Amino acid sequence: MAFIEIRPGRRYETDGEPLLSEGVFKAGLVEITDPYTFTPQTGFNAGEEQTRISWVFAVESDDDDDGKLIEQRTSTATGPRSGINTILTALFGGKAPPIGTKLEKDQLIGRSLQLTTARNGEYLNITNIAPILSGKTKAAVIDQAVGDGTGNFTDLPC
Repeated sequence: MAFIEIRPGRRYETDGEPLLSEGVFKAGLVEITDPYTFTPQTGFNAGEEQTRISWVFAVESDDDDDGKLIEQRTSTATGPRSGINTILTALFGGKAPPIGTKLEKDQLIGRSLQLTTARNGEYLNITNIAPILSGKTKAAVIDQAVGDGTGNFTDLPC
């Protein structure tokens, strides 16, 4: 058995037409489901009940993708390496909420982040979730940090 098997994501299309393009998008959080359970039929956790949360984002774009929805599913784990922590860190501008923080849905819905999407065959996957940078671009910030000769990236806002 393989250590890692790359599997397709979810389909985002209607009548063979993609619902969303590949690319980098600003997206606003419009819905968060309550935790729900399901039992995978294949994979590492096959036959074991799993709990997930679905996060639904609306793309903010100047083209035909504006308003289109895309969903990201996470487990209910909230540790520093979890999917929820990745989303929350992006929604709060790159700063992870401190341990012990309690949040309600209405404190999250309406916040925006940056999503990167890519096709995997007939599927569209969210390949990256990041905060929206204000002011400087990532490249400018990294150039500035590298340019000072310290190699210290702890002050990067991204």
